[in-house]
Amino acid sequence: MLIDFFNYILSAIFVFHIKLAKKICKISVVISDSHSDINQHILWRIKCIRPEILIHSGDWSTIDVYYDLAEYCKKIIGVAGNVESLQTDEFFRQSEIIEINNKKIFVIHELENKSLFLEKNNKYDLVIYGHTHRPTKKKIRDTFFFNAGSCGPKRYSNIAPSFGVIYFFKNIFFCRIFKIPFQKRRVYF
Repeated sequence: MLIDFFNYILSAIFVFHIKLAKKICKISVVISDSHSDINQHILWRIKCIRPEILIHSGDWSTIDVYYDLAEYCKKIIGVAGNVESLQTDEFFRQSEIIEINNKKIFVIHELENKSLFLEKNNKYDLVIYGHTHRPTKKKIRDTFFFNAGSCGPKRYSNIAPSFGVIYFFKNIFFCRIFKIPFQKRRVYF
């Protein structure tokens, strides 16, 4: 009973925080590695946010995920991963370059070596990637690397499902990772 009440309070705070943030900045949601099935708690948060742009950094596994997300997002940017159906592999490119608020963003699924990437490509403000299922935020030189983790079914016992939110202000951006606890919890609202 106390846990349900606590979850209700956290859900209300999340909704309030997003409504306030939308008044002062542009919000993008970042997900990866959905593997045909987005965690329902994450999907609920995407519905609440209704981001202007949703970025999926690969491993959709089915095109149905794209159409499910299209109900809640104005624009979806996505790349193919290493676990794709023939349909998703043909629908998405291996990488995308986008610009939000004058920030140049590179989206890819697998990023083997950040330092090697920077030697070849030092022109991006933000690199969004997936594949590892591990949420990560790291700045190297002038480039910020962001992996939102996995929003799909649990594949590793010690990594919680997660997603990312990027807040784009006039001249800066801020990345935040939201982790979803493993135990079954009710989704309110």
